[in-house]
Amino acid sequence: MAWWLRRPTPIVAANPPVAVSPSSLPSVAESNAQQEREDSLKKSVEQYLKESSPNPNGVEPCIDLGVLYLEQNKVSEAESLFKRMDERRPPSSYHYVGRLGLAVTDALTNNSRASHTKIHGNCSTPRARITVCRWLNDYLTKNPSSPSG
Repeated sequence: MAWWLRRPTPIVAANPPVAVSPSSLPSVAESNAQQEREDSLKKSVEQYLKESSPNPNGVEPCIDLGVLYLEQNKVSEAESLFKRMDERRPPSSYHYVGRLGLAVTDALTNNSRASHTKIHGNCSTPRARITVCRWLNDYLTKNPSSPSG
């Protein structure tokens, strides 16, 4: 047989395309709802973090926004939020939760030494341990389906 009559060898891709069912993709409505929730939390957090004296009611929206960022793999945004919380000095709950959040972002960026230091420093006094444990327990009790719970 002549070479011009031969069938060409099919080229097989190293990673062939995979069919994705439309039901496995997030819907536009879900994406919009998630964006609205993020925007709402940002506004609330901004109001609380602008206050000169810490308002304990603002810690939970801060945690919610930080967890949302982490769920979306927005580690740098979460880190920025936790740094702002950490700027509040002890015994502010913002400080303790911010330090714990920074320990998480350090761990996610493969900085285990800094993460370890922050966790141990965050729990160095009985008051700090009680505050951190109380906030974590309250948060996980209210949000049992969160990834950390």
